[in-house]
Parts: sequence; structure tokens; C-alpha cells
Amino acid sequence: MPDPRYPFIYIASLMRTGSTLISEALTELPHAFIFREPHIGKNTFRYRPDDVERFRQYGFDLEAFLKYRLVFAFFQRRLRFLGYRQDYMVRVFKYRLIPQMAGTAKQFGVKEIDNRGWQNYHRHFPDMKVILTARDPRDIYLSLRRVGRWRREQNPDLVAQAQRVFDLMPEYVGYWGYQQT
Repeated sequence: MPDPRYPFIYIASLMRTGSTLISEALTELPHAFIFREPHIGKNTFRYRPDDVERFRQYGFDLEAFLKYRLVFAFFQRRLRFLGYRQDYMVRVFKYRLIPQMAGTAKQFGVKEIDNRGWQNYHRHFPDMKVILTARDPRDIYLSLRRVGRWRREQNPDLVAQAQRVFDLMPEYVGYWGYQQT
């Protein structure tokens, strides 16, 4: 079982909000490790080659540990219509991986951008600490407006999607009471 003094960390993010910087700042072996976008909550486990190397330096083979478990999770995802719970990888993470890696780090967490499956994290780590990152929509609007790509984009669907963001901006600004400066 994970040590309650070091709660699980869940970084819930949107793209381009500094979540990678936060996760890397919090990752300091042998104290803590944040997996970047592993999708464990969606019953899989995507790991990065540099993560494998980091753990190998501490004597833990992450690829070997996950090998057959990923196959089992794959079949569970395919058979979910039969009622298989889709939290197998979260259970493996909590009850198998974290205890085996206890000598590698005291605290673990994940950083996710696609937050589908967050309920599985919450079910198994009810005391998790959540770090939420976001970006002010006005900033997104300005960054999209300044990108020349939209002036020469050939795909009418993409242009229409971008235009919808621009068209909704006055409504958003009005709703939240922002003043034009």
C-alpha cells in the first residue's frame, strides 16, 4: 500500500498549460515520480523511454513488469461490453507497481491531458491531491488570432472551428465580466 504521508498526485491539465513543467519539477528520484500521460485511468499504461531508463538506474525494469499486464488490459478493454471493470491498470499501479517501486520513490502521481478515466484514479486513490492547470481563454484567443496559419488554412472545417472560438469570445468575456482595455 502507498504511504499515506505521501499522497498520490493527479495533475489534470489542458494542453499548453505548463503541466509538463510541473510534472518534471515534482519528479525527483528517489523522492517522487510523476508519470506523464500514462492513460492508466483508461485501462492502459503508456510509458516513455526516458522513464524506463530512469527506473532502470534504480534496478527496476518497468517494461518487463508491464509486459503481460498490458496484454491483459487490452483484452479487458475489448471485452468491456461484457461488464469487465475498466480499472485493472489502476489496481496494478496501486497494489503491484507502487509497492515494488517503493525503494525507487516515496510518492507517485500522473499528469494527464486526456482526463477520461479520472474516476478510476479517484476510486483507488480517494485522498489524492489534484493539481489543475488551465489557461485563460482570452490568452488562447489571442494566441490563435495571431497565428498566421488560420489565414491560409485550406480545411474549411478547421477554419469554422476556429471561427466558433472567436465568435464565442465576446459572450465569454461578457459573462465573466471582463473589461476591454
